Amino acid sequence: MRPSFLRLSLLAFVLTLSTALPAPAAETGKRALTHQDFDGWRSIASQVLSRDGRWLAYAYMPLEGDGDLVVRELATGREQRVPVGALPPPPLTAAEENPERPAPRREVGITFTSDSRFVVATAFPPQADMLAAKRAKKKADDLPKEGLVVLNLATGATERIAAVKNLQIPAKGGAWLAYLKEPAPAKPADGDTAAKKKEKKYGTDLVLRDLTAAAAERLFPNVLEYSFARDGRTLVYTVASRTETENGIYAATPGDPTAPVALAAGPGRYQKFAWDRAQTQAAFVTDRAEPDAPAPRFALWHWPRGTPAAVELIGPATPGLPAGHGVSSDATPAFSFDGGIVSIGTAPAPTAPDARLESQLDEEKVTADLWRTADDYIQPLQKVRADRERKRSYLGVYDLAARRFTQLADPALATVTLTDDGARAFGLDDRPYRRRFDYESLVQDLYLVDAATGTRRLCSASNSRKRRSTSASGALRGAAGRAVGMGNL
Repeated sequence: MRPSFLRLSLLAFVLTLSTALPAPAAETGKRALTHQDFDGWRSIASQVLSRDGRWLAYAYMPLEGDGDLVVRELATGREQRVPVGALPPPPLTAAEENPERPAPRREVGITFTSDSRFVVATAFPPQADMLAAKRAKKKADDLPKEGLVVLNLATGATERIAAVKNLQIPAKGGAWLAYLKEPAPAKPADGDTAAKKKEKKYGTDLVLRDLTAAAAERLFPNVLEYSFARDGRTLVYTVASRTETENGIYAATPGDPTAPVALAAGPGRYQKFAWDRAQTQAAFVTDRAEPDAPAPRFALWHWPRGTPAAVELIGPATPGLPAGHGVSSDATPAFSFDGGIVSIGTAPAPTAPDARLESQLDEEKVTADLWRTADDYIQPLQKVRADRERKRSYLGVYDLAARRFTQLADPALATVTLTDDGARAFGLDDRPYRRRFDYESLVQDLYLVDAATGTRRLCSASNSRKRRSTSASGALRGAAGRAVGMGNL
């Protein structure tokens, strides 16, 4: 090929390519996408239908910026939009139920009342207000608070309620709404730093409201936890007051102005309230028997709904409770499907804090992290799971008809799951295989446990001779995992 012909061919190719390529963005008025564009893209979340099937509600939120609550009447296509602020940023701390994973990002919660007359949604502060408060260096307690939006579906009227921690609406109880207010901004506490760290949790105002009646509200002060029955006829709440004698757990009847019934009252903590499936009975834990002890022990109490007071089921002296153990303050009771069995976690009884350590300043204390190569888990994984291990409890069951407690789990069989009927349980034991966890899949032995006697029978054991082979590359990955700490396991 001659050079002149080659030059002509290249020139023709360049001219053709220049006409085929799109014009620069400046000439067409278009621009490249940036992360700000992505942040503004909206998505639909928290979709929910009203019980009568007439209304659809959902949150229409951008990744960053203010979004809307959208309520659509399905038959006509008519929409109502209510601003609900900007979603808070994703949390960096771990979730309480799974300490090894980050907590999920908050979403707008949407609930219809059971009569399909109102929709209630959580609302966040507008993004501009939150950014302005942070630029002004306001403290966390002084930042704009979350609230509620109440929409009357018949009239379209919207009401906003500020500074709300959480809400509950009964599944079948009509247009009742209960919500817990945020506490007032804390005042500087008197005393030293140690005293501030030990400050107890106190309740705030609980508001019970009939949405169909104007100004039909009832306020219960110093409430820490509460639970609405599905039928809307009972509201149970716990009081944590600075005046200890006001503490207790109470039941109120919506629409009835009479004083709430005290299920158990007096100084102490009342927590972990739980209904059975039919909501004819409930259980909770409390340390009211020894509230002033340096390390108070908890007990499990039982309340048949409609009775004037609750009674203690499991205390420190209950037969069948392992020596040195008691009811765990971190475990929530649960009922079997028929309500005949209540299960609860037990744990070693707490020990009183060392007075010498309590009197030391922070800079005088020595903090050490000790581990050894013979441990079941590598040290970084132990650190990730430390809080969960401190709160570990072991399952036990109480037969309400036989008035008998049986301990099912213990350190030798820590993971036990009860069947729905409460007659038997399944236990998993991974102790023989823990040191292989970082380079092999999870391996456990399966046990069948008799819930009436606590006896165990091995059903399936891992055969070490059939363990999965690990390649050289897999072993190297396991070693690398040890080096970086495997903190995401």
